[in-house]
Amino acid sequence: MINLDKIFLYLFVYIVEAGILWLYIHDVFDLKYSRILKTSLISIGYGILFLLSFANSLLLNTVIFSLINFIILKVLCTAKWRTCFFHALILTTFMGLSEAITFAIFSKFNETYLYTNIHITSLVLLTVSSKSMYFICILMITKWGGLSKDHSEHRNRVTGLLNAIPLILIYIEMVLVSFLLTVAPSTVLRYILFTSSFLLLVINFIIIYIYHYTQKKNEEFIELQLQLQKEYAMAEYNKTLFIHNKNQQILIHDIRKHLTAIAQLNRQSKHEKIQQYLDTLLNSSDLQDSVRVSDNEMLNSIFCHYIKICHDKHIKFRADIRTNLLQKLNFPELTSLFCNLLDNAVEACNNIPNSFIEVSVIRKNNSNLTLISIINTCNNAPSFDDNGFPASSKKDKQKHGLGLKSVNRIANKYNGSIKMYYENQSKTFHTIILLNNA
Repeated sequence: MINLDKIFLYLFVYIVEAGILWLYIHDVFDLKYSRILKTSLISIGYGILFLLSFANSLLLNTVIFSLINFIILKVLCTAKWRTCFFHALILTTFMGLSEAITFAIFSKFNETYLYTNIHITSLVLLTVSSKSMYFICILMITKWGGLSKDHSEHRNRVTGLLNAIPLILIYIEMVLVSFLLTVAPSTVLRYILFTSSFLLLVINFIIIYIYHYTQKKNEEFIELQLQLQKEYAMAEYNKTLFIHNKNQQILIHDIRKHLTAIAQLNRQSKHEKIQQYLDTLLNSSDLQDSVRVSDNEMLNSIFCHYIKICHDKHIKFRADIRTNLLQKLNFPELTSLFCNLLDNAVEACNNIPNSFIEVSVIRKNNSNLTLISIINTCNNAPSFDDNGFPASSKKDKQKHGLGLKSVNRIANKYNGSIKMYYENQSKTFHTIILLNNA
């Protein structure tokens, strides 16, 4: 028969565990429903756990604890079921190991069987100690372990296989707890059990780190793939502009022939055909605006795109590209280099009166170094990271900064360097890139 003191103690235990789960969900997951519904569902789930605890079955309590946590996470959170399953197992493992460590420490001072006529005062001390350790462990992994609701889910076989490790740890901690609840171990065995429980807890922290490190790297890889796809699409667009410019040059070259044909039609008084001829020429895509800022035709195509963007946004655009430069860079490299930098410059100038972008590409005297300089208006001084690049001010920082990584990759390929700084007096942002043998 369980006395009233133990009933209230068990009720306190499950209220504390429910509160820990509430904080865990709040810090780690995005919710589908309101906090009221979250609180209600957690209360119902842990009320069921409280009632089933009187069965005094360690196996049943462990399985139901994992199942209830999984159901709560799956119903309340936007995460996929495998992620919910992993986190449910992690919660069960931390809860069990915190109890196993506390029991191992407690058995050091209690020579009799752990739960044989144990006094309620000792039971309270045991409960408070184990739940405090459980709370500290959960707090550590949510606040300092890299768990964040900002990270996206990216599943692969590695993260899937990690689900098996908490299952193994749960089995081991059940064996340890069962042993400690039924046997009074010797002094040496107590130390072994305590050390084993502590090492299992460390392994659990390592699993959490590996899981979220893998998730982070998967996210970075996918974002990098998206960036490469964007740069490839931009390169294809610039190739189209390049072909357009070539066609325009051909049309201009042939304008004398077109004028001769029109004059001949005019002498024959074929005014309708003259009108059709003129409409065909005037509506030709080859007669659209073109740009020539460099002897590098691929670079002209890129700048044509950004001159139009700056014109639409009322941003002054000036370019000074010297001859015979950047000849070794292929189309994707030119696209990655200039499009990423000019995208950032246009974004910084957006909605600023009298804003401007200045681009210059020159060769340093008596050297193989090519100097690329981009100066643009920027009202607010950015903060810089450890690499000297401006840190993103956007909320999701993991998905930004890939463009500058791409620029840095090209600079490294040509044994170059990048320097970025902000000038407060003129409110301008400066990017200086040196490339060797480019």
